[in-house]
Formats: sequence, C-alpha cells, structure tokens
Amino acid sequence: MGHEVRLQIFPDDSDVARDWLSGKSDGNAIQHCFHVFGFMRRGMQPWPFIERDSPELQIEAQRFIGIAQQYPWILNGFCDLDRRYDHLIYMLELMADDKQQEEMARVAVLGTRQVAGSAIAGQGFPINWSSATEAKVIEGYLNQIDQRELANRYLLTAFPAKRNIYKGPDVGQDFETAELSNFLNTLFLDLSKLLNIYKAARQTKFAVIVVRD
Repeated sequence: MGHEVRLQIFPDDSDVARDWLSGKSDGNAIQHCFHVFGFMRRGMQPWPFIERDSPELQIEAQRFIGIAQQYPWILNGFCDLDRRYDHLIYMLELMADDKQQEEMARVAVLGTRQVAGSAIAGQGFPINWSSATEAKVIEGYLNQIDQRELANRYLLTAFPAKRNIYKGPDVGQDFETAELSNFLNTLFLDLSKLLNIYKAARQTKFAVIVVRD
C-alpha cells in the first residue's frame, strides 16, 4: 500500500510551533492541523467536522484557526505529493553528484528532521520539519535543478532494483511511450509544486512541516 506526503508552511515563531518542537504536542495534534487547514482551504467551516473530537483537539483546532486568520496566505502554502513522493525523490537523486546532494533530494521531499524527535503520523512515519532557514536552502537547491538534464537522465535510467517505487510506469526497453511521457510530466508538475512551497516559505519566512501517512 502506498503512502502520501503532504507539506505545509507554518510560522516557526508561533506558540503552536514551539509546542510542537518542544514535544508538548504529539503527532495526532499536528496531523489535526492539516485537517483543519484542509477544511478551511476548501471554504468549509471546520467546527461541524470536529465537534465530536476530544476537548484537547478542539482547543488545538481553535489555535490552528487563529493561525489561519492571522496569516490568511498560509492556506495556500500547501503541497500534496500524493503517492508519487518516492518517485520524485528518485528522480531528484538522478541529479545528485555526491551523497550530500542525494540527502538534499530526500530532505526536499521529506523534511530535515523529526519534530521533537518523537512525533509520528498514524502509520508510524516520522512527522518532519524544516526551519525557515533550512527551507530557504532547500529552495535554492530545487531552483538549480535543470529540468531538461533531469528528463534526459530519467529517460536513460531504468528503475534501480533496490528501490520499490509505488506504482511507477511500466519501464521496459521502449522509453518513448505515452505512459512514460505523461508520468514524467506529472512528476515535473510535482517538482514545480514542491519548489513553490519552499518559495512561499522563503517569502513568508515560515518553516515547512511534512506529514507522510
């Protein structure tokens, strides 16, 4: 079964972020932020959907709503890579010249470090965080990716046997299939969305939080 990756910009100088980073809030509370923001992003009031939640989560929801009201643009600072995230990492790794760049490929998609060293999502994956400073570095890394060169390397490289990439295209000897071309275009759209998240983080001086679940 595949897992989805979602990224959200967030002010790292807020009380909410400080509670996350200090370990006062667990992964359930952090994921709840994504749910509340998701309702608001679709123009829906969150309360009808969370009124049966625990009192603790309702208090957290009110804090998230307050953040969104204070920073209205935060709702647009969201990126859903769906189940293609692992393939996007693989594609970025093709451009790596050394181990450091390989690590940057993973960090750009999955975040720099685990929140408070303990926060996990529902299926056991760490919830990760990149500070505003780190997000700016990641944006610079993504900005220097040459998409023409990336496409060339991608089309000339078969999937590595060591990687089990979820639902990639059926790559055989013929690399000029419509399926492969369409899938590559989808990955480039994902790459553009990823870059836009880090651009938004730089412009707002926000951090980026990553949930894989």
